[in-house]
Formats: sequence, structure tokens, C-alpha cells
Amino acid sequence: MRLSEALAETVTARHRRRRKGVRRITVDLDPTVDPTHGGQQLTFFDGFHDTSCYLPLGGFLTFDDEVEQCLFCCVLRSGKAAAKHGCIGVLKRLLPRLRRAFPQARLRIRLDGGIPARSCSRFSRRRDWSAWWAWRRTRRWSALPNR
Repeated sequence: MRLSEALAETVTARHRRRRKGVRRITVDLDPTVDPTHGGQQLTFFDGFHDTSCYLPLGGFLTFDDEVEQCLFCCVLRSGKAAAKHGCIGVLKRLLPRLRRAFPQARLRIRLDGGIPARSCSRFSRRRDWSAWWAWRRTRRWSALPNR
């Protein structure tokens, strides 16, 4: 947990020094498959990927229109983890940090198609962040500009 916090803080601080006037920050959360061999803990057979595996959640930041994406977190999850597991926790820790570091930036959040929109909608209402979220025809969650 501390390493994840340190990585997010390092990426945020680096881009704050490097870039003045960031207009848009895109947060990408994508689960991926990490096949395993043998009897490691928390590896289970995943029928979709047809293998025993871990399903880590990777988080990436993109600033404005840059091609480069910066890894800010990677959460190791068991092979039976649903796509949404861990997303809300990552967003709870990341969004306030980004808001403090880049108060004028527009935040855009892209989630994998397996992450249900309903759970993110409930999260945004509970945290009073509902103004940030809007459902787009592209079937992605995206943040609205600050008001």
C-alpha cells in the first residue's frame, strides 16, 4: 500500500514540476491477465482467459494530449476478482491528490468495459463527486470540467 502511495505521489510531483498549466488528465484503469504456473496463493482458474492467473489492476495517467502514459498504481488481485474490485479504492486515493496538485485540470476517467457503471455512479454520489461524471455514448465514464 505504501509503495503504491509513493508511486502515485512521485508521478504527480514529477508532472507538476515538468508541466505548467495541465488542462486535462486522463485516468485509465485496466485489469489485465497474468498467467501463473504452479500453486501460488490467490491464483484461480479463470474461464474467460482459460488459465490459472492473477488479474492485476493497472492504473495509468495521461497528461493533455501526450502519447506517454505513466503507471501510477498496480493492484495485485486474485484470479477470481471481478473487474470492479479495487477501482473505487484507487479512485478514492487518487482523485483528491490530483485535485490538489492540478486544481484547474479537467479530469477524465476511462474504465475497462467489464467495470460496471452502476458501482462507479454510486461511488460518485456518495463522495459528492457526481458533477464530475457523465455517461457518454462511447460507453465510458468521463469527468466533467470543474464548476
